[in-house]
Amino acid sequence: MFKKSDTLRALSALVVTMATIASAGCDTKPFDGTVYSSENPDRTIGFEGYSTRPSGIIRLQAKNQSTGQWETFALTVASNESSLAAGYWNDSPALYAWSIDAQLVSDASELDRWQPNTTAEVLIQEWDGNSWENLYVYGDSSELACMLSRNGGPYAASYFDCTQNGGPVLHLVDVD
Repeated sequence: MFKKSDTLRALSALVVTMATIASAGCDTKPFDGTVYSSENPDRTIGFEGYSTRPSGIIRLQAKNQSTGQWETFALTVASNESSLAAGYWNDSPALYAWSIDAQLVSDASELDRWQPNTTAEVLIQEWDGNSWENLYVYGDSSELACMLSRNGGPYAASYFDCTQNGGPVLHLVDVD
């Protein structure tokens, strides 16, 4: 049997989740768990996604595995023209494309971000005018295809139905 406090806590979590969904953009490339060869740690990776703000500022950070601190390795700006109009899903905001080619490791002093045979952790965030919001990282292409197939449907329901494998942290795997 649920206590009143449990119900209120669940309702509060739902409200926070819905507010996050309505206001945050997403990362559509690379998908969570993408695997790379360890031939060159200074590889350039293409990142793409959508912002909910025209000319939204996007920040990419990698976790330093030695210190646990998040370190910014790239900034970019979303388009000022919408790529997906408001209402693509019946209750969604307009979405503005962004993309950047960036290096998590550009010199030896940054190797703690992504060592050979390890997993790098990347946060992709959008500036909302007051603070940084984490963008959703799709777990695989099926999640993205599911969302796109729900054109005209309710955004929140599509989000809950389609996004099971992703989250706020992008994991990039390095293997030999």
